[in-house]
Amino acid sequence: MMFKFLKLFKILYKLKINLSDLPKSENLILDSSTGIYYKKFFPKTTFILNTRYEELYFKIFILAFFKWLKSGGKTLNQIYILNVIDEVNPKNIITFTDYNPFFLSIKKFFKEKKIILIQHHARSYNTLKTMLDNKKIYNLDKKFIIDTALIWGKHYKKYYSQFLNTKFVVTGSFKNYIVEDKKIKENKKSVIYISQYRKNPAKDIYGRSVEEISNFRKKLLENLWLFCKDKKLKFKILSNYINDESEKQYFKTLLNQKKFGFIEKKHLFGSYESAQKYKYFFSESSSLGLELYGIGKYICSIRLPSFDKRLFLNDIDYKSFKEDYFSTKLQGTFWSYTPEKKEVYRVLNFIINSKKKEVLKSYKRYFDPYIKKKDNKSPKFYLNRLGVFSSLKL
Repeated sequence: MMFKFLKLFKILYKLKINLSDLPKSENLILDSSTGIYYKKFFPKTTFILNTRYEELYFKIFILAFFKWLKSGGKTLNQIYILNVIDEVNPKNIITFTDYNPFFLSIKKFFKEKKIILIQHHARSYNTLKTMLDNKKIYNLDKKFIIDTALIWGKHYKKYYSQFLNTKFVVTGSFKNYIVEDKKIKENKKSVIYISQYRKNPAKDIYGRSVEEISNFRKKLLENLWLFCKDKKLKFKILSNYINDESEKQYFKTLLNQKKFGFIEKKHLFGSYESAQKYKYFFSESSSLGLELYGIGKYICSIRLPSFDKRLFLNDIDYKSFKEDYFSTKLQGTFWSYTPEKKEVYRVLNFIINSKKKEVLKSYKRYFDPYIKKKDNKSPKFYLNRLGVFSSLKL
C-alpha cells in the first residue's frame, strides 16, 4: 500500500494539474505524443488524451487512484485512461499507437464505440516481433478488434493481420498532408542524407555491437561525401532532432571534420518542410524516406541487413510479411547492404542519372506496396467517411 501512495506522490510532483471538468467530445485521440501531429485534420472539439501524464485531470485521477488501490489487474495509468474515456464519452476513439496491447484492446471496454487505428510509422520485423511476443506474454490468443485501420500501403495488411481483426483502408501517410505543397523548383544539385541519429540508441536486436554499426555508418557517410565531391554536388544531412547540437557534432566526428551542409530541424514538422526543396535523398531505413517517396522524391538506400530467421526462430507466422525491398533481395536498382564505394556510387547514379521511366518502374514495384502516393484525397476525406465529422451524412 505504501508503494502505491509513493507512486501517487511521484506522479503529482511537478505535474501540470487540470482542476476543471472533462469536456464532452464526439472524438478522442488516444495519446498526445503521436496525436499532436494530426490534430489539424480533426474537428477543433476533438479531445486529445495525454496518457503519459503530461497533463492530469485531477478529479478523474483521484478516482482512478482509489480504484487502483482495490484493483489487482490494471495499472493506475490504464484505469485513468478508461475513466477519462468514460467521462468524455466519445463516439470515435482514434489512436496512432499500434504497438501498445492495452490501446489495441480498448474495444473490449467500450464495445459500442468506433475504434480507429491510423498508421504513424513504417513497420518492421523488430516491431512485429515485439507485438507477437506481447501476445505470448499477456496470453492473448485472440486478435485485437479494431473497427478500421488506415494504413500506408496494401502490403501492411500482412503485418497488421497477424494481430488485428479489422477492416483495412489504404490511405498513404497522413503526415504527407501536414505541410502544404509549395510551388518551388526542386534542388537537384544536392544529395540529402536522412539522419537516424539517436541520443540513446536501443540495443541492436540482431546482436550487432555499437562499434560495428558505427563503422558501417562512418564508411557509408565517407563514400557519400566522396560521391558528392566527385559529381560536384552538395552533401547535406537532414537532422532528426529539433535544434540539437550533439547531432551535428556526431556527424562531424564520423566525417572527420569534412565540410557538409546540416539542415536543422526547427520544429515538429521541420523535416517535411525542408524536404520539399530537394529531389535526391539517401536513407538507411527511415520512415521519412518511405514517406518522401510518397510525395515524389527520389530515394536510395544502403543499410545493414535484417536477419529475420535469427529474430523469429521457429515462429513462421511472420513470413507472409516482408519488411521492405531488402527482404526480397539484398541488392537492387536503388539499394544495397554494403557501404563500399562501388555500391554507394551505383545506387546514387541510378536515381540521379537513369531515365525517369526506369526509376519510376523500379519504385512502382518495390515502393508502391508499402506506401500509397499522395493524391487529392486528404486525411479529412477518409475521416469523413468514418463519421469523424458529425455533419457528414453517411
